[in-house]
Amino acid sequence: MNYFFSQIFLDIEKRISEKVPQIRFIEQQLGQLHQIGETERPPLSYPAVLIDFPHSGYSNMAGSIQLGEVQILLQLVFESHSSTWNKAPEEVKKKGLEYLETEQKLYAALQGWSQAYFTPLNRLAVKSHNLNPG
Repeated sequence: MNYFFSQIFLDIEKRISEKVPQIRFIEQQLGQLHQIGETERPPLSYPAVLIDFPHSGYSNMAGSIQLGEVQILLQLVFESHSSTWNKAPEEVKKKGLEYLETEQKLYAALQGWSQAYFTPLNRLAVKSHNLNPG
C-alpha cells in the first residue's frame, strides 16, 4: 500500500492481532454501533476494536512534502459487562473487569510502537463510552 492511512490501518490491525489475541474483530469505524435498531446487535464479534482517523493536521516542508500529525481513535467494544458491585461474587466481578485488562493490553501493544514511516504512537486520552442514561 502506498497511501499512509491504508498502510497504518493494516499495520495497527496486524499489531493488535498479534499482541492482543483476545480481540476478535478489528475494523474501520464506519458507524457500526449506530446502524442498529433498539433490539438489534451491531455486526461485530466481541471484543472488537474500531479504528478511525478523526483529525489530521499538516505542515509544509520542502517541495510538496508535508509532515502530518494524525490522530488515531481506537474504540474498544465489548458485548456486555458483568456486575462489578461490591457484593457480587468474585468470579462475576473478574468477568466484569475483563474489559479493563483488555484495554491495558491494547495500550501496551501500541504505546511507543512505531514503523519506519511513522513516529512512536503515544496515548493522549481515554474516554469511557458508558451508554447508560444519566
